[in-house]
Amino acid sequence: MATTPTRDTNGYSGLSANHVLGMVPFGKPFAWQIYEDDFHVYLPGGAGAGDWTLTETGSGTQVVADEAGGVLLLTTANGAADRIQLQLTSESFLFPTAKQAAFMTRIKVGAASDSIVAVGLATEQATTNFFHDTGDLWVYDDGVLFRKDDGTTTWDFAIRKNDIETEVTNIATVTTSYIVFGFYYNGADRVTYYTGAETAAGSIYQDGGNTNWPEDAELTPTIFCEVGTTTALALSVDYIWCGVER
Repeated sequence: MATTPTRDTNGYSGLSANHVLGMVPFGKPFAWQIYEDDFHVYLPGGAGAGDWTLTETGSGTQVVADEAGGVLLLTTANGAADRIQLQLTSESFLFPTAKQAAFMTRIKVGAASDSIVAVGLATEQATTNFFHDTGDLWVYDDGVLFRKDDGTTTWDFAIRKNDIETEVTNIATVTTSYIVFGFYYNGADRVTYYTGAETAAGSIYQDGGNTNWPEDAELTPTIFCEVGTTTALALSVDYIWCGVER
C-alpha cells in the first residue's frame, strides 16, 4: 500500500547557520563518504580508462544484464580455476576507530557448491597476486568480506588485518537466488554482519581494541568469482553501497 511522504518543501539542514553549506537544504551532505553503484553501466579498464580494474584468468565476460534494476553479470570461462576479479580503481575507503562504517550488496551465484566468491572491501591485488589462490587460500592483506569456498554451500564473513583474520562461518546457506549482505561497524568495538537488509546475523567484538579490524589500511570495493569445476560460473551483482563517517 502506498504511503504519503512527509513533505518538507523548504528543505532541511543539519549544519550550523555559520557553515559554508548552512543554507543548502540537503541535511549534512558530506557527513559520510559514500560510494554506490547500481550497475546501469559498467566501465572496465583500470585507472584513467574506467571505473573498475579487471583481472582474470580465462576469457570471461562482464556485462550489464537485461534485468530490471541494473545488474552486473560476471561469467567466467569454463577452465579449471578460471576467475574474474574486479576492484574499484582506487583504495579510497579507510575505516578507522571512532568512525562508523557500513556496506551493503545484493548478489546471486549461479552454482551453489562449485564456486568461489567474495564481495566486500579489500586491499588492491595485482595480476601476480590474485585475490584467491590455489588450495582455497585467500591472499589479500586487509579486508571486510562475505565469502564462500569451493565445495561448500555456506557463506562466511571475515575481517582481516595484515593477513590475520577473524572469520565467522556458516552465516547463510548458498542458493542460486539473490541474497542481501551487509555490515555495520559502530566505530568502536563491534562489527555486525547482515544476511538481509534487516536481518542482523551476528557480531564480531574486538576485545581490547580493533584486533583484525583493518582500521589502518585503505580498501576498495571488490568482487571476485572463480569456477569450481570446468563449467562456467555466473555471478550477478545487483548493487554495491558503502560508506564511512568523515
